[in-house]
Amino acid sequence: MNLEHITIQVCATCGAHAVQESKDKQHCNGEWNEERVFSCGSIVVYSPNFQAERTTSRCPLDPDITKLRKRATAKSKTIKYINGLDVDDDYKKILNIAVNTCE
Repeated sequence: MNLEHITIQVCATCGAHAVQESKDKQHCNGEWNEERVFSCGSIVVYSPNFQAERTTSRCPLDPDITKLRKRATAKSKTIKYINGLDVDDDYKKILNIAVNTCE
């Protein structure tokens, strides 16, 4: 398919190739909404309303996504560890509050 406005041909993070392209919902200005999906799961769209292409689903190999995934894993392991400690429940609650306030 020939997309007129999306210029990104491969995923900017991992270089994955497009596996799906589509045009739908023609805008009153005559332009179409466009979408390109890459094999890694990254999605780029063009919206006639904003007349710009943007990423709606980021590559799972993106360093920021990887960092957030690792933080979430560490947080859940820490909470599990705290809940297994041989201390009173009030202290566990204080520790869990401290862990849950971290981003």
